[in-house]
Amino acid sequence: MHVIARLVFFVLLMVNCTTILADGSKELYPAGVRGNRAFLNCLPFGYTSFSNLGTHFAYVRIGETLAVASSAQNVGNGRIRVTSPFGNVTITDDTDIGRIRATGFYSQRAAELAGPGIGYTPFEISADEEGIWMVEFIPPIGEIASQNVSNPPQNPADGNWDQPDAGYLVAAWDISVRNTTNTEWVAGRVYTNVLNLYLNYESLNNEEGAFYGVNYVLTKDGYVYKVDGNGSHGIQFSYFVNNTGFLDLDGNPSYKSSNDGYNAYIHNPLFADVDNTYITHKMLYTMPDSHLPRMSTGMIPSGSTWLLNPIQVAEIKNISLIGSEGTPNYVNLKGSKIGFETNYAGRYKITIKSKDPSYTFEQRDILVQATVGNNQYIWDGKDGHGNLLPAGRDYPIEILIGLVEGEIHFPYFDMEINPKGIFVQRINPDGSVNGAAIMYWDDSAISPGVPSEQSDPLINLDGISSYENGHKWGSYQHSTITNQSVNNVNNDYGAASFGNNKGMDTWSYTVQVQESVVKATTVEIADLKIVSIEPDKTEIELDEIITYTVVVLNDGPSDASNSTFSFSLPEGFSINTVSHSSSCGTVHSLNTVVNSVDGTINLPNGCSLIFILKAKANDVPDATYGIVDALAGVVRPRDFTDPDATSNNTDATSPGTVFEECMGNCNNMMWNTDVFLLEPYHERGQLQLLKTVKHIDSDHSGFQEVDEELEYSFTIRNSGMVPVTDIFVQDPLLGNTSLVPPKTFLDEGEEVVFSARYKITGDDVTKRQVSNSALVKGKNPRKFDVTDISGTAFENIEHTVIDIDTKPVLQLRKSVVNQGTGEHNQFTLGDQIIYEFEVVHSGYLAVMDLRLRDQNLQETDVLIYPSLLKNENTTYTGTYIVKQSDIDRGYVENTATVFGVDEKYRFEISDVSGNGLEDDLPTITTVAKPPKAIADSIVFFQGSNAWINVLDNDEIGSSTIDIHSIRITGYPSFGDISVEGDVIRYLPHSNLVYGEDTFSYSVKDKSGLWSNEAMVTVFIQQTVPVAVDDQTKIGYNYRTTIKPYTNDYVEGSFLNSETVSILSYPKYGTITLVGNGDIIYVPNENFTGFDEWTYQIQDKNENWSNTAKIIVETTGFFLPNTITPNGDNKNDTFVVIGAYLFDRIELEIIDRFGKSVYNSSSYQNDWDASNLSDGTYFYIFKGHKINEKSVIRRGSVLMTRKINY
Repeated sequence: MHVIARLVFFVLLMVNCTTILADGSKELYPAGVRGNRAFLNCLPFGYTSFSNLGTHFAYVRIGETLAVASSAQNVGNGRIRVTSPFGNVTITDDTDIGRIRATGFYSQRAAELAGPGIGYTPFEISADEEGIWMVEFIPPIGEIASQNVSNPPQNPADGNWDQPDAGYLVAAWDISVRNTTNTEWVAGRVYTNVLNLYLNYESLNNEEGAFYGVNYVLTKDGYVYKVDGNGSHGIQFSYFVNNTGFLDLDGNPSYKSSNDGYNAYIHNPLFADVDNTYITHKMLYTMPDSHLPRMSTGMIPSGSTWLLNPIQVAEIKNISLIGSEGTPNYVNLKGSKIGFETNYAGRYKITIKSKDPSYTFEQRDILVQATVGNNQYIWDGKDGHGNLLPAGRDYPIEILIGLVEGEIHFPYFDMEINPKGIFVQRINPDGSVNGAAIMYWDDSAISPGVPSEQSDPLINLDGISSYENGHKWGSYQHSTITNQSVNNVNNDYGAASFGNNKGMDTWSYTVQVQESVVKATTVEIADLKIVSIEPDKTEIELDEIITYTVVVLNDGPSDASNSTFSFSLPEGFSINTVSHSSSCGTVHSLNTVVNSVDGTINLPNGCSLIFILKAKANDVPDATYGIVDALAGVVRPRDFTDPDATSNNTDATSPGTVFEECMGNCNNMMWNTDVFLLEPYHERGQLQLLKTVKHIDSDHSGFQEVDEELEYSFTIRNSGMVPVTDIFVQDPLLGNTSLVPPKTFLDEGEEVVFSARYKITGDDVTKRQVSNSALVKGKNPRKFDVTDISGTAFENIEHTVIDIDTKPVLQLRKSVVNQGTGEHNQFTLGDQIIYEFEVVHSGYLAVMDLRLRDQNLQETDVLIYPSLLKNENTTYTGTYIVKQSDIDRGYVENTATVFGVDEKYRFEISDVSGNGLEDDLPTITTVAKPPKAIADSIVFFQGSNAWINVLDNDEIGSSTIDIHSIRITGYPSFGDISVEGDVIRYLPHSNLVYGEDTFSYSVKDKSGLWSNEAMVTVFIQQTVPVAVDDQTKIGYNYRTTIKPYTNDYVEGSFLNSETVSILSYPKYGTITLVGNGDIIYVPNENFTGFDEWTYQIQDKNENWSNTAKIIVETTGFFLPNTITPNGDNKNDTFVVIGAYLFDRIELEIIDRFGKSVYNSSSYQNDWDASNLSDGTYFYIFKGHKINEKSVIRRGSVLMTRKINY
């Protein structure tokens, strides 16, 4: 194998070819194509059912050149792998040879359309092996399996693309074959079995963002189709073309779309074809090369495959129709056999049509797979609507058989919407259009979606031209639910539309009818049934005659001649006589063999036959004793259809038994089990059941109360002559389950005893008695039932009875019948509470010796009159005085108890009092609640009095507080107090500066209850004046008046401005106090900068403030223009006014000749000019301050000693 990788601009190719052909995305998206670009989704094998590395196949001859390229070559791990027919592998390297991309001459799309060798440099292999080469496109991510598949860019199909630098997507791809003379590209050599594509989901609402890709389909039988996506829009979707579509559970074409999507049952296109049964057709980008061979080998499943087969003409002859049981031209539900001969193996269509208007039925089409020679297929006798053909004799039907040509199925996987349907055309071998393909579909198995999003029609089995409707579903719009929740639903729009995660099948084929025949067909239908089996007895002894009457009916619609009747009884019976009667039916023959009868009967439509059979049992096996199973049956004649008794055994050449023919609950056979064959008396067995009862007194009251238990004792005795097994007892009173004794097997004369308990119910109490019986059951040696009803002795069957005598009931209600003297009629201290006690009796037994106990009223019990009650009541009254402890608690609580004994058993009966007769709650009587005095505190300043509203935070009890009832319970130590209405006034002693004092009080409410004693705390604070620092600015050589007290303050007093006192004095000026606390400040001459002093002030309580500071900033900036260094100490030096504004000053003095006579980098107003002569000088001033811009000044200064100040 010779590999070539070079940049070639084919001069000869350009001279000899006007069109550059490239099999790949260039042809899938031809120039001018609409819509967006679906990217090739190169997923590793196993990611989905059909995922692969964008695998394509090319047929190449020795000497030809295979050229491959993709937009992902050398992008990340993107490569192209080529495998020769003999298995030699070549992989592109990390260069741009083989990459479809923009160059200096072409944009990306222009390069793709220009094709290999012109628009881009392909990776080339000179073929030294003839056959099918495999080309795989490794994506940028490499061959790594990952669940993260990114949404592709939204690129137009006819425009430039964005090739992702990671992931599985390939935007453009090319596989081309060049001839041996290196003069032209050979189109139609490249095919793929499946396309896995990915389209950006954001364009689901845009018709111009859909898929309009175009490809060709080559079928095994040589037919060519052209397929246009025509605006379909999936997201991650797959499609291929085969001859079967989705399969049913038997592996046959279902001719339906699948609700299971990628998990649907379908022949996998990645696998080899299976003869002519499962064929994956080949998808090409151009018309197939007419010089392709019929077969070739290479790196493909199974090692070889078909390529271009000539179209065959089938010859069909000898069409036959035979009933499943051998009768010519008979049709029945079991299945008739249609046979024919052909010279061509393939799929054929059998059509069965009505030819007689008197016997109309829906046309039936059946697709079958045929082999060369004789073929025979089972037809179930049904028409196109699934109904059996109409009953009748020798009426004509037509059978037509033709070869199915070019059958193609387009299963779309996860194609969310297909609003305009795919566009499919039949193509002639010369490339011309034969016409629109006729399309079929059946979406009845797809989960219902939004009605407007479903295919319309949902089922199309009549065929529609793809020009009219190429299987439309969905619409151009986005889903109304989030992307995260649309994965498995198809009941919305867009990404969740009808095709989401479904397998949508569309198919097409052409049938050329080669042969037809008209057959005189017979369809016989007879609904035969056993109407009834009636015995004349229900129990029989041995040798006793039993008579059965059996009615047989033909419910039509056909007459049923030679039907089979049967009747049988168990072994040991013998049928003595058989007679029959009918006004319309006849019996051909009857054959009696001991316990069974078989016969042949004629039953016209609607006719019945009555059979009377007499039999008896004599020498019978054990299995025959007991229930007698009598069976009657009737079976259809040969090649008849009985609607519920026609077996599906197509191998049987005659009707079977009634068991073999019956389909589920058929009416052709009937069992009768109404007769019981008794055993000899001594073998039957005998049981006796004794049942007794006692009361379990759980509360030891001596009475039978609800929910207490009764214990029943069961004694089972075997009084027969054979052992009895599987013994159990049924007692409806004790529940629905059986009672199993500890021993379930009893020999003759044996007994077993066990007990079970029952809870007494309210119904039992009402009835005052429990009465019941039980049933014992067992099995004799033949497993027949042995039974007995319980009794109070073994010899009787009397009910077991116990009286229910319930405990009598006393009820005590305790209530208050008066009111208190407090506000709102509350009970207050010293009030009398009057209680009324009501005693009520109920029950069958009277209660006597009644007495009442209430510790609050008195320590000893009180006798009640009358002392005996029977279903009546009485009352008693008692009194109680409210105590302080009750007031403290807030209520009076007590409980009483009534006692007595029943008149029959003298058992004590009692009840605890309640607020009603049904409860035992204590009697709680609320009493008045006193007010609650809450501690108070108040803070005020030195020199003031306090008014304290002590009642404001007090809590009222249950009565209103008397605001004029305040009483002082404790007096203060450092002041005087007085009560003035509801306010207390506190006046501190005159010498008290500050401190804490306390006093206490209480208050009364309008129910006469005093509150607790509460403390009032008084806090007296000393006043503290606060002096605040002052700051002001003045110009140099000016004065100012300062009022320092204006920002000072004191809480709880007033400042005295006349008390301003100077504590320290300024350094650079003078101050004068001028009255009312005002201060005049005069700075020293020419001083600039900051000066400060301190002061204090008093409040009216003569308390001094803190020390405060006054800061004055004297501002100004001036450079002198004249100095007089004459020694008079006035203006002798160069003084910078405002020097304090700078951190550092530079000063340079220059004479008029430009000579520097003074220079200082840190000038301190200290230049001595005494050694210089008078005249004009020049200065350079630089003032510097950190983080601020320097100030630079230049000027002149006159020096003269002649001026005196």
